[in-house]
Amino acid sequence: MNAALRIGRRHGEDGFVLVGVLMFILILTILGLTLFSLSSFESQFFTNSLDQQRAFYSATGGIERAKYVLSSTSRLADARDIAGVPLEGLTYTVAKQGTDFASADSSDTLKWTNNPKPVWIRALAVVGGQRAMVEAQFTPHRGPNYYERLFTLSNASPDSGLVVRTLGGEIGNQWLAAGQVFLAGELWQNSRRTDAWTGVAQAPAPIDMTGGVPVPDLTSYFARFWTPTTPIVVPDPELDVYYLDAYNQIDHVGFWKTPFSLSADYKKNAWSLNGEPAALPYSDGEIHVRGTCIWMFDHGVRFNRHMFVYGSGNADDALVLVARPTFLDPLEFGRGIVFNQPLWSATVPVYLVSDGGVGIEAQNSSDFNSSITYLSVFARLCSMIGPRPGHSMTLMHLPGSPQDAPSTGLIDRLSKKGYLPNTSGVGGDFIPIAGKWREITDSDPVN
Repeated sequence: MNAALRIGRRHGEDGFVLVGVLMFILILTILGLTLFSLSSFESQFFTNSLDQQRAFYSATGGIERAKYVLSSTSRLADARDIAGVPLEGLTYTVAKQGTDFASADSSDTLKWTNNPKPVWIRALAVVGGQRAMVEAQFTPHRGPNYYERLFTLSNASPDSGLVVRTLGGEIGNQWLAAGQVFLAGELWQNSRRTDAWTGVAQAPAPIDMTGGVPVPDLTSYFARFWTPTTPIVVPDPELDVYYLDAYNQIDHVGFWKTPFSLSADYKKNAWSLNGEPAALPYSDGEIHVRGTCIWMFDHGVRFNRHMFVYGSGNADDALVLVARPTFLDPLEFGRGIVFNQPLWSATVPVYLVSDGGVGIEAQNSSDFNSSITYLSVFARLCSMIGPRPGHSMTLMHLPGSPQDAPSTGLIDRLSKKGYLPNTSGVGGDFIPIAGKWREITDSDPVN
């Protein structure tokens, strides 16, 4: 009897354990399914959050890319072209300039100066179904360009800047030169002196003497372009006739150099190139250019003939002379570019750049006219001597010249590539307007 009771009690206990095990397994199963579901939900949430961040970063990248495009081309419509842009999910960008986004223009040329209106940029990106639209406002800012005027002179000493000498010529044969000099263009100089050229027939205008002109940085410039592979122009003092062809070069821009060590009797002449005047009657020198031709001198250049600059008829024809100064000629100490006879250039823009002085002086042959229709001098200082009465020296850099046009003009194109000294390579930048950045959550973007 007792044995039978013990057997029955044991079977009942076994059933209870079985039920407990089954319920435990059921609870673990439910818990596992719940954890799996939560894991899947968290994974989906994490993926959506990651896609949202990626879309946001792509949209902000779209704004930065639009700023770069605008600084390069100044065309608002170019911001819309995002073909091939390596920003994940970038759907569109738009740039407008105006007082409010709805009425602002999105197709005109960007206005950089004269109290410009703000620029609005929007960018939309969609990644994994997650959408991010960002809007920002900027004030367009165009930094100073040292080549968009007639004279840009860095020396601040009282006796420097632009000087038109009132007497010139050989001893015993001097003449008043100031009344024959016509200057049509702007002057920006650190020096506040203007009494050295008050007698010119036409003075520069406008005149900016607020300062801020840097010394041309030819050290960095020569380190970049004065290389062993830069073609050499051998001095030709007998004829002073030179042919420079850049049309087969990248951007139609070519670089040449004339080292001091190659000049004839260089210790005596003290110049990389020192042209000698021919016997009377004076013969003319010539510089022929095709494309934009940049000619560098490590110890200055002095032309002693009546020099003519000729082009090929191409729109990007230009002559750029870049020269370090000479310190070996006591009469020309510290000067980098000197024309001792009249200079003519009817169609070719001429740029004279030196971290020394520049001289345009009709002192060896005063009975000729001199005319340059587009001249830009960027140097420490510049001095001039006009011809005898009855003749004239006319140097021009007229406002609105095609070479000065934003983005499309020659100066901007050269500056963006760093082909001119003291150029950053960017046409302009954008200053963020405080409090005018936002993320737009509207599902239907405004174009």
